[in-house]
Amino acid sequence: MYKLALYTFVTLFSATLVSAAEFVKPEKVYGRWAVNVDENFCWISQIPIVGESKHERGGKSVPDNAVKRGEEYETVLSVVLEKGKEKPGYVYFTGGAYEFNTNEHTKFFLEIDGKQFTMKASNLDGIGASFSMGKDDTEIIELMIAGADASVSSVSKRNLISVDKFTLKDFTVSFRHAQKLCS
Repeated sequence: MYKLALYTFVTLFSATLVSAAEFVKPEKVYGRWAVNVDENFCWISQIPIVGESKHERGGKSVPDNAVKRGEEYETVLSVVLEKGKEKPGYVYFTGGAYEFNTNEHTKFFLEIDGKQFTMKASNLDGIGASFSMGKDDTEIIELMIAGADASVSSVSKRNLISVDKFTLKDFTVSFRHAQKLCS
């Protein structure tokens, strides 16, 4: 059920993205967090802080402007809520329009103020997506409410290792707004 709900969201979310720099107008924006709503879901999302992402391949640094993640979809960290559900939300990350390395030995991590969580990587319709393991969502969201910074470490199908940085400033007000919209 968890994966089905997430797949449904990814499909709907992907359809709302117009281009790499242009989203369908959000319901509300708080700082860097955008609050969105449709008939089934409410979600808050943020693109990485410009100039803060780090990339490497084969042990060598790759400049941020040399990384091609696709032109159709953004790299985004999101928390997704289902309308009418008690679950506090799903934590989700997409790396843009390229596929992730889903080798069982490849690890993806979400880090919030030094605490690390393993993320599950998958590829859905050519888009690399990773999500928390389900059991950690409540703890992750609580840390995001209390935290200052987050980062996501991911690996592309071509073995580009990326660490994307996000601010948690305004996360709480955005999350509470999304909760109200989804209740």
